[in-house]
Amino acid sequence: MECADVEALTSVGETCDNKDSIIEVLRQKRNFLFASNITEIQLEGNEMLCDEDAMIISAALKVNDTLTALNLDKNKIGSDGALYISEALKLNNTLLTLSLSDNNLGNEGIKYIGEALVVNKTLRSLNIANNNVRDEGVKFLCESMKDNHTLTAVNLENNIISLEKLEQIKSTTSGNV
Repeated sequence: MECADVEALTSVGETCDNKDSIIEVLRQKRNFLFASNITEIQLEGNEMLCDEDAMIISAALKVNDTLTALNLDKNKIGSDGALYISEALKLNNTLLTLSLSDNNLGNEGIKYIGEALVVNKTLRSLNIANNNVRDEGVKFLCESMKDNHTLTAVNLENNIISLEKLEQIKSTTSGNV
């Protein structure tokens, strides 16, 4: 989809022609994120959204009670952005799918997301592929998921993870099916 967000934006009186317009709306007219009728936001492939933008998105995620899917793939979100998103995940009880692939979360960012998974009991799918995650990050994730029984899918493709840690994450999530 060229601009899947157009529907979300037009439902609250905004329009966009391309991804740059979405980013402009994000930065200047942040109200669309707080709209109560939005169930899915696709901001994949902007390669412009950064930690500051993640802070804006997380503020909305804390209070939005209809959003079920959030795609932030292929952006420039780092560990600080992961911290903001994790704080929102601790409060949000509707998000089922979170996709953060192709960012730069690293082990520190994954640690923050893992801390949120201890509290969050609704997230079912987490995509953190291609985020410079290593064994240490997976260790944090596995530890935090011991008490989480809702996450059933974790995508860790294209990270630098040993086979042992991949098996560990697999066994951790398999009990949640």
